[in-house]
Amino acid sequence: MTDILPFRKVRNHGIKDRYYVENSHEGIIPKEQFDKVQELIASKSTYTPKQRAKYTLAKKIRCGEYGHAFKRKVCNNKIYWSCYNHLKNKDNCSNKQIPETDIQNAFVTLFNTLKKNARHILIPMQSELQELQKKTSRNNQKIGQINKDIAFLTEQNHALNGLRSKGYMDSVVFMEQTSEINRKINKLRQTRRQLLDDEEDKTIGQTEDLIELLGENEELTEFSETIFADMVTGIIAQDRNTLKFILTNGLELVSCNT
Repeated sequence: MTDILPFRKVRNHGIKDRYYVENSHEGIIPKEQFDKVQELIASKSTYTPKQRAKYTLAKKIRCGEYGHAFKRKVCNNKIYWSCYNHLKNKDNCSNKQIPETDIQNAFVTLFNTLKKNARHILIPMQSELQELQKKTSRNNQKIGQINKDIAFLTEQNHALNGLRSKGYMDSVVFMEQTSEINRKINKLRQTRRQLLDDEEDKTIGQTEDLIELLGENEELTEFSETIFADMVTGIIAQDRNTLKFILTNGLELVSCNT
């Protein structure tokens, strides 16, 4: 309130001293209750929710009976994976929970078996895919013509190399002509890659990656999260003892625990 006439109310921005009087009147709610509410608000404001833990097998396992996802559960300090449909109602699905160690051991067995037998499984598969790719290429007129053009240009390169080695061609001219030929060959190869079936090429590449992965690592004595992630895209649990592993190249292999 101002001190001079006419008196009027104005906000006090430090013009006069201000005073705060505690407990000058009875509150709408009891002070103890108010303090508890404030403590609760403060605790919630500083709460940071836990981040969801990530597990190697999460979203990898599906039920072979009805296709439902498997969920992780802990019982008596042991980790299990169980069909979501079975967890909701045991009568809905007969697929029982599987100890995580059983799944890990099944993968170790699969890896070691595949490593020993890669020449009988993966290498023939790779050869068949490559042969199929060749047949597809031959049946495609555009790709066939590209292959002829590449072969012709390659022969030109060989001829130029022959002339250069006999001293019939200047080095500068040789470099110019071979560079131009190589440029054309690279462009033709790029066009050919675009015409080929991308999915087929991808499968061949994934199979080659698996062969290299098996060759680079020794037999496993324990479960490896890294190798599992590099090799497996999914697991179908046929039952508690029969697991079908789907590899990155689409190959499906069954591992049985007996």
